[in-house]
Amino acid sequence: MLYIVTEDKNSARDFWKIVADTFMGAENYVLEPLSVGGGGNTRLQEQVTNVFTKIQKGDILFVAFDNIANTKNYVPSDFIIKTAARCKRAGVTFQYTTYYCFEELYLSYDELVKLSCNYKDWDIVGFVSQCIKDAIDYYVDPVVQGYIKQIENTNLSNREHFLNYLLVETSKMINGYFQITKSGQCFDKNAECWVKDCTQIQANMTEQQCNNVCDVQCKYCCKEKTTRDKLIDLKEKSIFDRCSGLNDYLQLA
Repeated sequence: MLYIVTEDKNSARDFWKIVADTFMGAENYVLEPLSVGGGGNTRLQEQVTNVFTKIQKGDILFVAFDNIANTKNYVPSDFIIKTAARCKRAGVTFQYTTYYCFEELYLSYDELVKLSCNYKDWDIVGFVSQCIKDAIDYYVDPVVQGYIKQIENTNLSNREHFLNYLLVETSKMINGYFQITKSGQCFDKNAECWVKDCTQIQANMTEQQCNNVCDVQCKYCCKEKTTRDKLIDLKEKSIFDRCSGLNDYLQLA
């Protein structure tokens, strides 16, 4: 059995649930309920403790969380070390996301870079995407810092804020069906084209919308594809493999 713990109720939780539904099947995983108050990185250990009341030897624990910089109340490396040791003692396989934050996954996706070519600062998107794939610290780079100084009335004082801003602004340039935000269930609404079956999306459109949005405007390589096809394409063209550790457990065939 796969047990999934997520940091909070934002878009990453929905994304990893979609991955598990698609490649594991609902009967083969448990999405752990969030802690009281909606979770948060300081409540991750509480969720893991709850999982250990039911997890068994041979099971898999997957924790999807932002591997951000240390704070006063939260040190990611401490959480990883303690959880790894606990899993080892229990005979449980421990996997976790290694990205800085969820936004890096889609910003590293080749198709997002291609589809957002009309974004006014497209060169920044390409630069950051390549740095993420090459594991280079882009946030301190003069290119990124120079870009941040040009942005007015926006708090980009840390790397996570910058990545969220860049992903939101970039993805909304594609059309109204690709915009990724932190909001929970965004993949059911304004970002559904990244993960949903195209036939499912079109079932809720008028004929004119299908003609204009899908037939004429859409340039996505996974046009007319299924959820499985779209996730496999993301896996092959982003840091998905490197950041999740789930490859050996997903039924990709």
